[in-house]
Amino acid sequence: MLDPATAGIIVGAVLFLMLALGVHIGISLGLCGILGIYLAIGPDAAWAQLATIPFSTTNSFELAVIPLFILMGSLATQAALTTDLYRAAYAWLGRLPGGLAIATTMASAAFGAACGSTLVNAAIFTRMAMPEMARFGYDKRLSAGCIAAAGTLASLIPPSILMVIYGIITEQSIAQLLMAGLIPGLLSAAMFVLVIVLIAKWRPELCPRPDIRIQWSERWESLKHVWGIGLLFMLVIGGIYFGWFIPTYAGAIGAFGAFLIVLGKGRLSRGGLVDTFKDAGPRPR
Repeated sequence: MLDPATAGIIVGAVLFLMLALGVHIGISLGLCGILGIYLAIGPDAAWAQLATIPFSTTNSFELAVIPLFILMGSLATQAALTTDLYRAAYAWLGRLPGGLAIATTMASAAFGAACGSTLVNAAIFTRMAMPEMARFGYDKRLSAGCIAAAGTLASLIPPSILMVIYGIITEQSIAQLLMAGLIPGLLSAAMFVLVIVLIAKWRPELCPRPDIRIQWSERWESLKHVWGIGLLFMLVIGGIYFGWFIPTYAGAIGAFGAFLIVLGKGRLSRGGLVDTFKDAGPRPR
């Protein structure tokens, strides 16, 4: 057995070597952890930890909420809730300085309440908002930065997958963490909007105003199609806040509610449903 300092140096060197060779970071950390125990304590302790820790860490009922939240977001996308959100935000905010970027930020924040995944959020609005902003002459750097920044709002606004993982690792209340992320998420969205307005005032050539005229009747009409996100948010967050069910059950209810929305909008197809369930499962790398 080696002293802890020597074992730490060896494990650190091996870790950096594995990362430099392109080994997956999770595998690198796991193997180096076992190596550290082997060198500092002994082989018996290392094999015992290897036999118990992976199972005890992943054998958590709370982890089931992650694919359920992803499934809810995928079903919301299939129901075209993201398109409805973006159209409504565009109708109300499109004429403001930096209006398209503001609309993207607000729609992304609202969709975060039905998604929980920063990657899914950013990917969806890249396909949806990027071409629209390019069409109206927005600077590519501003457009990409807006979408990337707004995508991070899903990590704060509940239901946040990162909050769930953090709660499981630190053994904290997932329900309280989800509720605690709401106000910081909304404040972050407000700060993003403020920065966009300042940039639009300072460098108007980066985000020219679109030469469009939207009637007030069109704006009010656009609000009729955003009820789905509000319903999912109330189902998930309202249920957790009032103590009707735990977060894992909230994920299942949210996914079922999104399924009913897809069904009610007549967008249910066998192929689309299969792809949606595949999105919620693990992906091969």
